[in-house]
Amino acid sequence: MRWNELTINTSYLASEAVATILHEFTDGFTISNTGRGLVYQAWLPEDNRLESRVEDLRQRFANLPEELLADGEPTIERGWINEEDWAEAWKAYWHPLRLGRRLVIKPTWQPWPPADQPELAREDDMIIELDPGMAFGTGTHATTAQCLAALEDYLQPGARVIDLGSGSGILTVACLKLGASEVLAIDADPLSVQATTANCKLNQVTGCQAVEQRGLTGVEGKWDIVVANISYQIIKQEIPLVKERLKPGGLFISSGYFVGYEEEIVNQLQDTGFEILRSVDIEQWSCVTARLI
Repeated sequence: MRWNELTINTSYLASEAVATILHEFTDGFTISNTGRGLVYQAWLPEDNRLESRVEDLRQRFANLPEELLADGEPTIERGWINEEDWAEAWKAYWHPLRLGRRLVIKPTWQPWPPADQPELAREDDMIIELDPGMAFGTGTHATTAQCLAALEDYLQPGARVIDLGSGSGILTVACLKLGASEVLAIDADPLSVQATTANCKLNQVTGCQAVEQRGLTGVEGKWDIVVANISYQIIKQEIPLVKERLKPGGLFISSGYFVGYEEEIVNQLQDTGFEILRSVDIEQWSCVTARLI
């Protein structure tokens, strides 16, 4: 398979808005600082939706508020990369990473602990093996790390969990390793559904149902936790449905938005009947954990 590699150049003014849009449109992207602005790289599969998705991105960038475009509109450069080439390049810089007290994310091609650092291992380590495939998150992004930390602190054995925007399935696998009895993994991208299913199998965890759909519409039953590592706009849109799907006392863990946006999230959650348990900021990204009263 070939992938369209998108290189997005943006000013500092528009950078947060661009990142929010990319977080909605893609499952992973890289960021570099040129000293004059930021450069984002993201990947989209070569399929019948490719051109429409790129055009949607262009339109979203063009429709940003004027004050964010004072230093210029974000530009998109396009290139191509084969999956096998991307996979080999990825392996050169992705290494095992401890997130929280027990969770360790590691690529399938590397050992844990590293041969030269055996002291890093702990008896209660929970290892999440990951072969992310093209354009899927590896757990190194601050929003994923924040969600994993919240799940480690709040998830109780036997919990029924919805992973909204499952991506590569890191949070789904983590929930099941932490003792969840069932996880409904929802993503609008069929590749994410495939990746979540594959990574659950790779980690030998059971209890996952991965489905391709947008949002919580049509989901039935009452759940203990909804975790959503997606865009600010989608989270605000889904909060009323999250309330419908949670049991009294159920938890909503959300991330995927920049510091500054969490105030609106917090206000809407409180207006909807949630109490805020904690709000954490890491690397300009926020994560809010709330309980349904």
